[in-house]
Amino acid sequence: MRRFIMGAVYAIALICAFGMCSQANAARYKLTLINTDEHPLPSVIGTLWIDKLGSYQRVYAGPIWLNVLDTQTNQSEVVRMLCVDLAAEISVNQTWEADISYARPSTVASDSAWDKAVWMAVNNSGWYSPSGWPTGDPATQDAAVQLSVWEVIADGSTNFSMESGSFNVSPNPFEGANREEVLQIAQGYFNSANPPQGYGSSYAWYDATSSGQDLLFIPTVPEIPAVALGSIGLSLLACWRSRRRK
Repeated sequence: MRRFIMGAVYAIALICAFGMCSQANAARYKLTLINTDEHPLPSVIGTLWIDKLGSYQRVYAGPIWLNVLDTQTNQSEVVRMLCVDLAAEISVNQTWEADISYARPSTVASDSAWDKAVWMAVNNSGWYSPSGWPTGDPATQDAAVQLSVWEVIADGSTNFSMESGSFNVSPNPFEGANREEVLQIAQGYFNSANPPQGYGSSYAWYDATSSGQDLLFIPTVPEIPAVALGSIGLSLLACWRSRRRK
């Protein structure tokens, strides 16, 4: 009987340990694409060529609103982000899992391309605010930032052409903005970008671990949304307490 009880306890321990391991490996955040009256998106739609999709696609160009749920604390926050992924398609109310990362995304060809993409997003950060840019048409400038980031991610940091390459824009007119004006502004963002080496590694992004998009959410300083900040603070506090005991 004693052996039976000990065996049962051991089996339960293994099950619990397996459950804890599975939970530890699960992605921490759940992202849901939203588009409501409370969080309207300035609509700019263009026809873009994306090599990974192998065709021209009608694509929304600009930052998107997402609800970010921290599955460990059950806290959520609505955050405006730029898309990094050029292959994954998402739809309103779609939910996917992600973790925070500081490493260069695997979809980006080089560190210099990531440095430049992040620099353009950070130093032209009117897209982060719901009120948009201080001057000019917010939809136009939002689209220009997103397109410039996609172009550098797809075709590298040295050449900028919206007319050719792994990522390019068809001659068809945009819906919601003037095509030529958007591309001119995007070219200006590229021309002014001169990030130091390693610039991109100071900024975090959401790495999709399931069917969904990788997203960049840092607007102006190396910080992260409040929903994730609390958990990191707790981790640092726990580490400090552990060291103090020693």
